[in-house]
Amino acid sequence: MNNKLVSTDKKILVDNTMWMYLGKIVSQILGLVASVLVIRKLPVDDYGTYLFIFGLFFIYQLLITSPIKHLLLRFVPELRSKKQYLPLKYLLLTTFFGAIVLIVVFTLCLVLFREQIMPFFNLSQFYLFVNAFVVFVLAYAMANYFESLLSAYLLHKWIAFIKVLVVVVRSVSYFVLYNKLGVETLLFIEAGVSIVSVLLALFAIYFKVLPELIKFRAIQNSIVIVKQRMWRFWSLSLFSELGYGIIGRTSDQYIIAAMSNPYYVGLYGFSLKVFEIVYKILPLREFESVLKPVFFKKFSKKTASSVLNDYYLFIIKVILPVLIFPLLYFLIFGKGLIIHVFDIKYIEAYRLTVIALLSICLNACFYPLSMLVQLKERVEIILYTRIVAVFSITMGVFLMAKIGIVGVAIASLLGELFKNLLMLVLFRKYVKLKYDWSVLMRYFLILLLSVALFLPFYSYQQELMFLVLGSLILPLIYFLTLINYHSFTPEELRRLETILMSSNKTARLYARINPIILKLKF
Repeated sequence: MNNKLVSTDKKILVDNTMWMYLGKIVSQILGLVASVLVIRKLPVDDYGTYLFIFGLFFIYQLLITSPIKHLLLRFVPELRSKKQYLPLKYLLLTTFFGAIVLIVVFTLCLVLFREQIMPFFNLSQFYLFVNAFVVFVLAYAMANYFESLLSAYLLHKWIAFIKVLVVVVRSVSYFVLYNKLGVETLLFIEAGVSIVSVLLALFAIYFKVLPELIKFRAIQNSIVIVKQRMWRFWSLSLFSELGYGIIGRTSDQYIIAAMSNPYYVGLYGFSLKVFEIVYKILPLREFESVLKPVFFKKFSKKTASSVLNDYYLFIIKVILPVLIFPLLYFLIFGKGLIIHVFDIKYIEAYRLTVIALLSICLNACFYPLSMLVQLKERVEIILYTRIVAVFSITMGVFLMAKIGIVGVAIASLLGELFKNLLMLVLFRKYVKLKYDWSVLMRYFLILLLSVALFLPFYSYQQELMFLVLGSLILPLIYFLTLINYHSFTPEELRRLETILMSSNKTARLYARINPIILKLKF
């Protein structure tokens, strides 16, 4: 029976990740074209203004949507598996109506006090876009809430379908309104696609979520203990997200806006856009949204530290080589990519983008850590690590004054590194996590050797032909290197193969690719 449940969990993990990623393949091709259109169309300072206003939603994310997302992902799978109807109903109703009230209150505060707030960030013209901002933020926040709910219910097929349709609508809107694209138009387009997302999510909830609630509504459960756990988890997640926001890259824009002007916000925003594109192209967020519910379900009972550490290292070994490649690619071909794909006016953002992509690799080394912390419901540890925010702000302001926006990016990178290290030290009190440092060194050497291989052609890095040919050659070299110098043990390879074979879709794909992999081994 247990083996059957484990097999089912693996199948859910693989199938849902595939659905999410297949949806991304379609949506990101269109999304990338749309992003390039916007970047090339708008002047750098207008692009900076748009990114800053769009980034104001970050406040809502910290205070409202992210804590609720963590709450839903943590408790919905558990309450469903235990058929605890009353706590589940309480959770869904409280988070939905609570989100609406908080969103409205924060929007009113921001609008009423805009004349006092916006001049501090050198954005005195915010009044021109206030109507578009209000519509955008209300629609976008609800779209985020319903996506979190669908993810908690493992309805990733629906999420994939919604994301594809949303990107199609957004891309078509960009093409149709290309000559009228500006800050206000872009905000209204985002509001429109968010409304489409909400309507489709409600359709999915009506057919997939409500029937289950109706089916189990006769089951009476005690709500007191679970209610206390949920409120504690939410409050700790809230304060944790506040600290994360101060340390994170989005908050860096506030420092840059206050100490410079929209032009530099635009340059920094470009690096964040490339960072975002990488995150969207790679199945990282989708893998996490699928993995968390399955992981919490699998390890909800007491588990030995050695088992958790084994899975911890296994996830890092899967994720790290995937996230190293974007950094490697941009180090070698970044300048040519900016000139020929985006626009030469963003060439100053090359170093900023390299630093942003480096942070992805560093975070990959701690990727499963926050998930383990949430599993053990030790969210206070994440809260304690937010003390690093003091360092991040102070260092960000200091380095901005000394070396400009590159200094802000460096401060953000160091802040994230120190935060993760502190979280690891504090969490080892509950689970004895240990690293295999030879794994990290192996991938670091692969990165260095790959860059060194292309150094003789450095003078051609801005040429279009070098970009095209290199983009074809580098993935082959990297793939060949990983096949022969990967860090998986024989047991981990068997585990990876078992996961791939748990789904008919990936099993067929694996059956075709595996003979090629075997031939490429030295």
